[in-house]
Amino acid sequence: MKTLKQLIKNLKLDYVNSDITETNFPKPEKVGKVSKLFHLDKHLTLEEVISELDKEDFRPANVYELLSWKDWNGKDFVVALGSVARLDGRRRVPYLDGWDALRELHLGWFDAWWDDDCRFAAVRKSDTLDSLKPEPLDSCNLESRVEKLEQDVDKLRKFLVF
Repeated sequence: MKTLKQLIKNLKLDYVNSDITETNFPKPEKVGKVSKLFHLDKHLTLEEVISELDKEDFRPANVYELLSWKDWNGKDFVVALGSVARLDGRRRVPYLDGWDALRELHLGWFDAWWDDDCRFAAVRKSDTLDSLKPEPLDSCNLESRVEKLEQDVDKLRKFLVF
């Protein structure tokens, strides 16, 4: 998998927010492929966007998936809600924008209302999360159940960047 710096360079962007670094957005262990762009065409809260993606068995793309995506038209406002960095006390997410013929990579507010012109890059959950399906709990021992659940939570954390 390419580094964040390589992915940014390959897109030949006119502007990149200086806070979009591997320090703020560490590379996940696995990266899926953006397979759908959701254009929900209405003002939505973060929870509503996630719910809409979830209904179709998708999750928000992270910044590595967004920047690896070959189908961006260079114009649309496309958000990667799957990567979140805490900067200046606020949670921020990367997005591509092609405003006024410039190709740009910005940071938006994670908790914002998302406008009707926003599009959300999404990855089918099964493309990257198969390894996170919990193993059957064959033991009734409470301690072993808690241990297995903690392991599953640790695996899941590797896909979410907060």
